[in-house]
Amino acid sequence: MNLKSLLHAWPYVASIVLTKGLAVITIPVLTRYMAAEDVGYLDVAASLLEFIGLVFAMGLADTLFRFSGTQRTEAERNREASIITGSALVLALFFGVLVQLFMPLVIGAWDLPINEWALRLSILGATLGGLIELPLAWLRLGNKPKLFLIFTASRGVLQALTMVVLLMNGYGIDAILIANGSIDVVLALSLLALQVSRTGIGFSRQGFERTVKFGLPLVGGALAMFALGSCDRWFLVTAISPETLAHYSIAVKLSLAAPLLLQPFGLWWYAKRIAVLEESNGLAHSADVVLLGYWVLVVGALGTALAAPIFIAWLLPASYLPAIAYVPWLVLCFSLNELCSLLNVGTYRAQHGFYVLGVNAAGGAAAVLGYWLLAPSHGVAGAIFATLVGHGLRLLLFLGLFHRKAPIPYRLPQMAVFTGLAVLAVAGQPLSVSLLWQFAYAIAAGLIMLAAGYGVMSRLKSRGALAPVEA
Repeated sequence: MNLKSLLHAWPYVASIVLTKGLAVITIPVLTRYMAAEDVGYLDVAASLLEFIGLVFAMGLADTLFRFSGTQRTEAERNREASIITGSALVLALFFGVLVQLFMPLVIGAWDLPINEWALRLSILGATLGGLIELPLAWLRLGNKPKLFLIFTASRGVLQALTMVVLLMNGYGIDAILIANGSIDVVLALSLLALQVSRTGIGFSRQGFERTVKFGLPLVGGALAMFALGSCDRWFLVTAISPETLAHYSIAVKLSLAAPLLLQPFGLWWYAKRIAVLEESNGLAHSADVVLLGYWVLVVGALGTALAAPIFIAWLLPASYLPAIAYVPWLVLCFSLNELCSLLNVGTYRAQHGFYVLGVNAAGGAAAVLGYWLLAPSHGVAGAIFATLVGHGLRLLLFLGLFHRKAPIPYRLPQMAVFTGLAVLAVAGQPLSVSLLWQFAYAIAAGLIMLAAGYGVMSRLKSRGALAPVEA
C-alpha cells in the first residue's frame, strides 16, 4: 500500500475506527447505568433496526456507483443520481408505512419492555437508512472523503454522547431509542438536502424499476449476512434469560473488533486482486499477499480474544464475567466471516454476482435453520454453533466450487503455523491470575505472533508482493 493510497483512504479508515471505537468505549457506561436485562433487550431492538436499515438501504449505494458513476459527464451523473434519489424516497415512503403497521405484532411476539412510540421513532430513523447511505455514497463517488468523515463522525459522536448523557441521568431504553432515531432523521434530512442541492431530484418508472431490479439481489446478499451476524438474537430473546442475553450481547460487541485490523488491508487489496491474477505470476503473487492478509487477520483475532476478557474483568461489573466464555468462539465466528472474504476471489471472476449471493444465502439459511433448531434447547451455545456451521459452509463452497476459477496455491503450512500459535495462546490464557499477569501474557503472545509474521513480511517485501499494482 503506497503513500498515495494511504492519504486517499485515511478518512474512510478513520470513520471505521471511530465508529467501532465509540461502540467499545460506551460499553462500560452501558453496563454500569443500565440493568442487565435492559442491555439484552436493547441489543434485540438494535438487531431489528439493523435488519430494517439493510432492507431500506436497498443497495442504493452500489446502484449509484453502477449507474451514476459510469456516466462520462457531470450532467449525466447528476441526472442518474437524481432519479435514484427519487426512487429512494418512494421506497422509503411505501415500505416505511408498511413497517409501522406491523410494529405491534413484533412487540407482542417478543414481549419487549419498550414503549411502542420509542420503537416507532427509532424505526423511522432506520427507515431513512437509504437516504443516509445514498448521499454518503455520492460523497465517496465525488471524491470527498473528508466530508464523508465529517458526517459519519458526527453521527457516531452524537449518538454516543446522547446515550452516555441519558444513561447518566437515569433514562433507559426508550430515551436511547428516541434520541438515536431523532439523530438519524435529522442526519437523513440534512444529507438529502445536500444531495438534492447538487443533483436535484427526479423520478421515472424505468429508473425506479432498474433501481429495484439491481438492488434486490444486493439486499438479499446483505440479509444473508445479517442472518449470520445478528439474526440469532431473534431466536435467543425468548429462549434464554435477559441476563444471559446481555452477557452474549457484550461478548458480541467486543468480538466484533477481531476483523477490524484486516479492513484497511481489504481496502487496498480487494480492489486489485482480480487484476493481479491476470499477471504472468499472478497466482503465486496472490498467494503471498493472501498469506499476509491471513496473518493480519490472525493477529487481530488473537488480540481481541486475549484483550476482551481483560476489558470485561477490569471495566465491567462482576455480573458480566460469564461473557468471557463466549468471546473465543465469537471471535472465531467473525474471523471465519472475514476469511471467506479473503478467499472468495474465484466467485468475483464471474460475470455476475449471483455466485456470491448463492453462497451467502446458503450459509445464512444453514445458520437460521440451526438457530431455529438449537437456540430453544441449547441457548447461546446452540446459536454460536449454528453461526460457525453457516460460515464454515460458506468457506467450503467458496473453495470447493470456485477455487478452480482462481487456483491460487495458498500457503497452507504457514497459515497452519499462525493458526496453531493463536489457538495455543488463547487456550493457555491464564484467566484465574491477576489482570496484570493477564496483560503481560497477552503482550508476550502478541509479540510471538508478530515475530512469526515478520519473516513472512520480509519475504513478501523482497518479492515486491506488498505493492502488486499501482493505486
